[in-house]
Amino acid sequence: MLKKLSYVIPVLMLTACGILSPVQQRPVVNYEINDATVVGGMTCSESAARNVIFISPMQADLPYNNTKMYYTQKANELDAFGYGQWISSPNQMLTQVITKKIFKSCIYKGVVTSDALADANYRLVSKLITLRQHVAADGNSAEVSLVIYVELIDLERNQMVNSNIFIEKEASQPGTQAFADSANRLMVKFDNDLVSWLKQNSH
Repeated sequence: MLKKLSYVIPVLMLTACGILSPVQQRPVVNYEINDATVVGGMTCSESAARNVIFISPMQADLPYNNTKMYYTQKANELDAFGYGQWISSPNQMLTQVITKKIFKSCIYKGVVTSDALADANYRLVSKLITLRQHVAADGNSAEVSLVIYVELIDLERNQMVNSNIFIEKEASQPGTQAFADSANRLMVKFDNDLVSWLKQNSH
């Protein structure tokens, strides 16, 4: 009987240690996409622009219509980071960012969205095609790519003025923080490229 007890007691002690020492889970970090160059305080009251543009909410190709942060390290394989995510879907954040950027650019007399009712001369349609981090096979370096398709439509003539695919890339370090930092810098580049493109195509 004593031999049996000598085996049982250590087992009970190990079990108790497991109960008293829960595994600490790593918290999930939320990231946003913004354009730090777009600041408040500027209005377009003195602008000579006459046209109004309607900005449709940006659409997103699957799987980029959710909050996951995607990366790829092997051909034809797409994975999501486990401990980092976008605070909202990228296409929702990008819609807000480009709306502010276009308004601040003063290309148009007015900028309206789906939340407003107003007559517009142009409509901007956009779709997020890619937002991901390409990690090198050795895991020591990476590249972030942002690909967005846009269409500018003349609402008065009911025809497309022009369309374009913007491809923005930047070298990065692997991981969610570097991914988010690069995505924000690429958003600034895209905003500037988009404004230049709109100036060329809006008359």
